Amino acid sequence: MPGNNIKEVVIHVGLEKTGTSSIQNSLYNEDNNKLLLNKGILYPRCWKPNHGRVLCSAFSSHPERLAPNRFPKVLSKEEIQTKDNQSLKKFESTINNSTAKRLILSGEVIPNLSKKNLEKMKDYLISIGLDQAEFKIMLYTRNPVTWTISTIQQSFKSGVRYDASLNKRKNQIIPTLFQDKISKFMEVFGEESVCVYPFEKAREHGMGIMGHFLKELNVDKKVIKTLKQIRTNDSVSMFTGDFLEYINGRIPLMINGKHNSKRHRSDDKPLLRIRGDKFDIPLTEKKEIASAAEQDMTWLKVNFGIDYSKEKMTETDKYKKIDTTFEDIEKIYPILTKTIRDILLEFMEQILLPKLSSFHKDQCLELITRLKKLEEDLVQINRQEEKLQNQLNINNTDKGLMYRELALLMEVYDQYKAAELLMEKASLYRPNVKFIENKIREYKQKS
Repeated sequence: MPGNNIKEVVIHVGLEKTGTSSIQNSLYNEDNNKLLLNKGILYPRCWKPNHGRVLCSAFSSHPERLAPNRFPKVLSKEEIQTKDNQSLKKFESTINNSTAKRLILSGEVIPNLSKKNLEKMKDYLISIGLDQAEFKIMLYTRNPVTWTISTIQQSFKSGVRYDASLNKRKNQIIPTLFQDKISKFMEVFGEESVCVYPFEKAREHGMGIMGHFLKELNVDKKVIKTLKQIRTNDSVSMFTGDFLEYINGRIPLMINGKHNSKRHRSDDKPLLRIRGDKFDIPLTEKKEIASAAEQDMTWLKVNFGIDYSKEKMTETDKYKKIDTTFEDIEKIYPILTKTIRDILLEFMEQILLPKLSSFHKDQCLELITRLKKLEEDLVQINRQEEKLQNQLNINNTDKGLMYRELALLMEVYDQYKAAELLMEKASLYRPNVKFIENKIREYKQKS
């Protein structure tokens, strides 16, 4: 096997909701990646920015249970093994063809691997020529209360209900969050190899969490300042959180382990743009989380000097900034699927209205009236789309392709607003496709 020049392997392992995506996307950015490579730092681009998906699939005892191997298609064990082997070969080729002396891997799901699985991953890395390299594990912690609030929002996007998500965290995860996630790395890689930082302080760095991460790797300040910082914000508004909880109950993503034909995994994407009061949970539940985390926080303080025991907790008023929420609902409404639109109107009439002040109730009723009027036009458009879909024999999984091609047709005739709307719809069925994302930005500028 060809040799490599790697002297240090840095494995960044989250925790989730501690700026991990920002670090990954910033290091993965093509210009940043080249600049760091010139400084002897390799962040592999042979995989997607989140390396954890590949690593967990390759070294998990049950890869068939992992989401990437179940959606959008359920893979057989043989298919998973073939895919994983191909991914690892790409990785080996990447490091063997690089002159870098430092390798960075990043994945917030890596802590989900068992100690045995982590040993398997370490053995693999050693076996491919990294036996002379030193290992460094980097992990960011977060206050258990704010971590819970943030991860609950993420679970909404996966179709999980609020009570189920909260109870799982409060009763199963929070009591030993830090010990479970950190201690196994200490056992596998050695205590001296594990570096733990509080997310709250790290994000105060002038270049954000990415800047702090690279500073801790002794990257020159001048180099850090030249990098493009890619910020991500996965938090949702109070309205979006409440609505996702509602629709996940009314029309769940999954029924008996199978996809609900009325939903698809990205149909809530436009809802994430809705501004307003940030999602929060009641003060009583915050206190319950803090109580459940008490012993674990003590462990973290004793071992790493990070103290979350004195954090303040407050009650948050709902729907103070509802004006911007209403504004955004009206903007995204035409992009939503018929299922989401119907439930959205139901939610606004039955759940939201009783929670509002008299002034905001009037605003809400006016908005509902406008949306219902708009719905009459959208229903006609949907019928024409379904007719075209049937004529072209296009199934639901190819709807994104249909919308994309219609958008490109509208572009030919300089109908940029129509093109933007259709390309937005394409993004619901084909999320995270760069061509579609770039086209949406282009149409926004031209319309």
